[in-house]
Amino acid sequence: MRLLDSLERSHEAAVNEIEVVVVVDGSTDASSDAVRSRPVAPFAVELVEQPNAGLAAARNAGAARARAPWLWYLDDDMEVGPAAVAAHTLPLGPRVMRMGPAVPAPELDAVAARYYRARHARLAGAGRVTNPFDFSGANTSMSADLFATLGGYDERFRRYGAEDYELAQRALESGVDICFEPQAGACHHGVKSTAARLADKRSSWINRSLLMDMHPDLATRVVADLERTRHRRLLQRIGRRSTGILDGYGRLAAVASMRLGHRVPGGGRLERVAIDASQVAGFLEGQRRRGAGSVEETDG
Repeated sequence: MRLLDSLERSHEAAVNEIEVVVVVDGSTDASSDAVRSRPVAPFAVELVEQPNAGLAAARNAGAARARAPWLWYLDDDMEVGPAAVAAHTLPLGPRVMRMGPAVPAPELDAVAARYYRARHARLAGAGRVTNPFDFSGANTSMSADLFATLGGYDERFRRYGAEDYELAQRALESGVDICFEPQAGACHHGVKSTAARLADKRSSWINRSLLMDMHPDLATRVVADLERTRHRRLLQRIGRRSTGILDGYGRLAAVASMRLGHRVPGGGRLERVAIDASQVAGFLEGQRRRGAGSVEETDG
């Protein structure tokens, strides 16, 4: 309930009213009960429950239930800043999206926090997002009409990752201006195990194959990103010869990372090795699924 608590605090500094739609996408962790039992908020809170269908479908379900003329998407592990509600409720043009910073809590992931702060500083200097791979749907607002015109999120993205890149690409292709608002900040507080983070990395790179199918002009960027280090290029060669060796290498690095962490010299780099292996394995799996015509299937 950290997100709803922070929305209450930020709402006090805003002049516009808001409504909150909470979509529970097949969760079994008592999230629905927590929303129902929460004290009355200074804004309307509506609960939507559905079988697990993925983030894209969950965001579309929230948009379908919302009554306000504009939409603002947030992830459930976030805490919004004191000026976020005011910043996201400022008037927007009919062909404008507003994206705010979304940074992992430094005490949970200092490396990722530094990475995203550097990215957001670059976007703040430019004032807008022009590369779909810089876009995040986790803290973005737009008019409900624009969201409907774009067709919402593509629900073929059922597993984790890349659904926001695809939406951004469609928006940019249609001439939408994606502005970046530094004052509309939010912070991720979700804690994931190393195994869960690696699974997300693999999943997001499987989805990049689906993204390449939908937008072939992005293929060069996807491949260039994958091949930007010598280590990843080596892993690709290994994986194309034997997926078993690549998976075993990744599992070994992951186990070593979880056991050693930063306690030994170079131990912190083991997770980077495991991440590279997960991303390459995901990309190669996505390519195989792409050939079979089933990239968008869930893991089961």
